[in-house]
Amino acid sequence: MKHRLKDAGPRTAGKWRIAYAPGGPGNAGGSFLAVTSASRHPHEAFAVARWLMSAQNQVTAYQDTGLYPSALASLASPELLQPEPFFGGQVTTKIFSQVARQIKASANNPDNDVVQSVLQRELTLIELQDADPRGPGSRRRNRFSVNFRIRCG
Repeated sequence: MKHRLKDAGPRTAGKWRIAYAPGGPGNAGGSFLAVTSASRHPHEAFAVARWLMSAQNQVTAYQDTGLYPSALASLASPELLQPEPFFGGQVTTKIFSQVARQIKASANNPDNDVVQSVLQRELTLIELQDADPRGPGSRRRNRFSVNFRIRCG
């Protein structure tokens, strides 16, 4: 996200700040690496995954692309604890690191992608096409809600 702000608004440098979210931290992302049993070179694949997940490599990835590190050891890296002029001299990674340590694991469900897809589509209609959240589409959303509760308990 930080890279997007910097790329989209270079003339706003110094006017941005990072703040704690009201209501506490949350997470809307994540990723993983895996070596499948079909791999012809599982040991080499694992070595690549280990290298990608190393604390130092994650520091580099964060600096280059904004991909937030999952290796907690990388969060204490001096390279990440530098004031950022774009954010008014804040050490944003210090704040992000404090928040990251507070995030609780959330439940995962096989239907998560289905739910997210439907909700994202509906929210996009409301946001970009001024759809009325209580209008005709609301019946579709209510049906979805009922069906989801029946399927998932």
